[in-house]
Amino acid sequence: TVLSADIDHDDITDADGILVQTTDRRGNNSLRVVSMDGTTALGTITATTVLEGFAITGAQGFDNNGGGLYCKGGGSGKECSPTLRNLLFSANFADQGGAIYNDGANGGRANPLLTSVTLRNNSASYGGGAMYNAGRGGESSPTLTNVTIAGSFTTAMFNDGSNNGSSSPVLNHVTFHANRDRWTAASIWNDGRFGGSSEPILSNVILWGGTFTNPEENGCPGSSHVEICNFSSIPTIRASLVAGGCPPGAICGPDVSAADPKLDPMGNNGGATPTLVPGIDSPAIDAGADDVCAETDQRDISRPQGARCDIGAVEATNDRIFANGFDSN
Repeated sequence: TVLSADIDHDDITDADGILVQTTDRRGNNSLRVVSMDGTTALGTITATTVLEGFAITGAQGFDNNGGGLYCKGGGSGKECSPTLRNLLFSANFADQGGAIYNDGANGGRANPLLTSVTLRNNSASYGGGAMYNAGRGGESSPTLTNVTIAGSFTTAMFNDGSNNGSSSPVLNHVTFHANRDRWTAASIWNDGRFGGSSEPILSNVILWGGTFTNPEENGCPGSSHVEICNFSSIPTIRASLVAGGCPPGAICGPDVSAADPKLDPMGNNGGATPTLVPGIDSPAIDAGADDVCAETDQRDISRPQGARCDIGAVEATNDRIFANGFDSN
């Protein structure tokens, strides 16, 4: 089922009515597609609230946060921590959090559980092209498992734990690919300034193909890394493939490599959402940490398919037909 912001039905879409790029918008679109409000008298939103099985597309959230989904849990004692499962967020735009804005600021909490979700070609003006985790003075630390984040513009995931807040997401089997920013990290910005904390834990994660549109400028305090910026933040990374190697300020295990994951193009490879599959000779295959190996991949295929689980959101299957590799995963 498609939830679209295209209220006058004139956008350029694929055959299913889903925008592929934010530039495909035409005419009038809604500022936001989905709102989840855990600050009302009805009570907080917890993991028992489930959003599943939708494509969310086309938001044009100028002067607005959370184009695809605004998860409102800001304020003392408030919470927005739903379960988000089997979802595609495609070509949404906002000032912050083009696809998703998790608001746990000012004493609130916003810790959604994301499983088998693809965030594709979403954009934001000021950060979090795919996801903005607002934990300023509160907490916003979502958990992501079997998630693909690709084609975002303006730092795909912004973790804001500033002002005595906390934003320390847990990422397991997540693939970041071809995200972009003007002058700082393409995939993740971690901010723990002013007494705050931002210490994400990344396991079995791919961060690859990020680019700067203005590479001559360095917007990451301290030092520049194409995929991750750590601003008063100390993330932990293990069993992962990271372009450029271990980012400055991070704690990386010996199983963190700068090797090219050799991903096939995004496509419908089975399962509920489009995915990026490791190629036949990808170093992601059989290189994951087994102690945190998920039971299935983003396509609901069991893990591991080989001697060990694979790094990234998708497990490469072993249905090789021809020795030269001219077949598919």
